[in-house]
Amino acid sequence: MSASAVVPERELRLTSDEQEMDTVDNVDNVVRARRLSRQGSKRFVKGTILEKPPNYDGTGLIGIFSHPLSVLLLCLPVGFYSYYAGWPELYTFWLNFFAMIPLAKIIGDLTEELASGLSNDILAGLLNATFGNAVEMLIAVQTLREGLYNVVKATLL
Repeated sequence: MSASAVVPERELRLTSDEQEMDTVDNVDNVVRARRLSRQGSKRFVKGTILEKPPNYDGTGLIGIFSHPLSVLLLCLPVGFYSYYAGWPELYTFWLNFFAMIPLAKIIGDLTEELASGLSNDILAGLLNATFGNAVEMLIAVQTLREGLYNVVKATLL
């Protein structure tokens, strides 16, 4: 058999739970879910087995930045300004804290988009685990630089 030969897809046999489904639509959904699960890392519409494809046309960025939390991104330049203008540290902290909320959401959404384009579940999981903890890593590094070791210990628990 040559490498270019097409191997026919084996017949899908339903488990005992799946045999209880008596409508054709339900069986079609089970077959579709099995096919999607073999294709690699995919995202699904919440509560369904419908695949949510990656956004290759740039509409993902529009969705990310049109979220209501994105208004807090305005705190980012004000937080930088407050540091260099000599405002009290409390104001600088809270401005930058509020700016990190939408940034954490953006990092999460971007890693989901990147992972959905990968065909390997292991790489997709590694990508999500790595970038999913970026905000926690930034906070840990900054608290270590300030000598707040008890705070770092508490965040690791």
